[in-house]
Amino acid sequence: MIIDANELDDGASLSYDLCIIGSGPAGTTIANELRRSKLRVCVLESGQFKKTKH
Repeated sequence: MIIDANELDDGASLSYDLCIIGSGPAGTTIANELRRSKLRVCVLESGQFKKTKH
């Protein structure tokens, strides 16, 4: 799950096994590697998020 950190309320609480800060090349790579695991993983990003069409 990708979460826009700018949309979180102050004091928001999230419950995941692992939180990756930043969706740059390293964050995206590790998130992709862990997507098949049983861990609950989220990616927090506060930069501009652009949706792409495939």
